[in-house]
Amino acid sequence: MSLFFYQIGIKILSTSLKTLAFFGHKKAKKSVLGKEKWMKDLSEFDNQKKTIWIHAASHGEAIMAIPLMKQVLAIENTQLIMSFFSPSGYENFNYNDNNYIKIYLPFDSKKNSKKIIQFIKPKILIFVKYDLWLNLIHECNKKNIPTLVFSSKFRADQWYFKIYGRSAKNILKTINCILTVDHLSERILKENGFENVKYSGDTRYDQVSENIPNLKLIKKYPCIILGSSWKDEEVIAAQNIREINNISWIIAPHEIDQKKVLKIKELFGKDSVLFSEIRPRKPPTQNFNYR
Repeated sequence: MSLFFYQIGIKILSTSLKTLAFFGHKKAKKSVLGKEKWMKDLSEFDNQKKTIWIHAASHGEAIMAIPLMKQVLAIENTQLIMSFFSPSGYENFNYNDNNYIKIYLPFDSKKNSKKIIQFIKPKILIFVKYDLWLNLIHECNKKNIPTLVFSSKFRADQWYFKIYGRSAKNILKTINCILTVDHLSERILKENGFENVKYSGDTRYDQVSENIPNLKLIKKYPCIILGSSWKDEEVIAAQNIREINNISWIIAPHEIDQKKVLKIKELFGKDSVLFSEIRPRKPPTQNFNYR
């Protein structure tokens, strides 16, 4: 099975991040160092327990997995490994359970995928939404380890469905079950010959439903939510916010370290407030940052 261009892409990704890290890019440096120490993160790994492995690209995807994590960790003599590609996921997502272990996912080279699968020997590997690493999936398939992806979303123009993506598509077809977030994704996959697909909906709604009783927010105006926002989007919103009257804004940034959150608050001016600063039953002013 030829994945020549994919292997080149992984090498380019690895080299690019290492180059950025060398020149001082903080996030790239954290990512590279984390991917090199994944075995150290597994120092508490117990090979006598059943292991369920969930992979999430970042923090938001990990949150989507919480309902599943609760069920997995309720199983006797079972440990859960959560892997992340992004530092924002690894650093910000925590789960209080002695059988929970988090690691950085190493770059998806053939060598790394073989090594980590051989070490963990999971009963199943579950992907959240996307971030589907082909060497990892292929290695699981060779070792008869079931794979699953939930809350997934696919587009007709993705490279998997092009002529040059045929090998990648064939690997995705070996996933035991692909659960889609919408019927359009289900139809796209079936039209491309997938039989391992089923619509299941979005686990984000399950997670929000669980947390709604704990969220009490009195709104004075209709509300616009800027979710998982990046700097460019926040700047655009800040430039336009004063021109739109009688609208509340909720800003939920993608990166939530304290310095970045305070910079966002400053960007939106004196009327903005952090969610953690709101007193119970006191309506917020026109906009605030969720923290």
